[in-house]
Amino acid sequence: MEDRENAAAFVRKYISGNYSGVENMHIREMKYDTYTGNWTVHTSFNDINRSYEIALLFKDNKIIFVKEFG
Repeated sequence: MEDRENAAAFVRKYISGNYSGVENMHIREMKYDTYTGNWTVHTSFNDINRSYEIALLFKDNKIIFVKEFG
């Protein structure tokens, strides 16, 4: 899954499925580690109640780690 478009689509689908009323989603940074095959993505968005900044680590459409900031 080295394709940036597929990785971005996976992140959007994950966020939309786990947060309600998502608006203004912005992927800030995407990095692919060729050694491990992991993607690291930093993104920010708003939902009905507040704004979020999160980092996701995933591989092959499976979430490994999610960290919320703020």
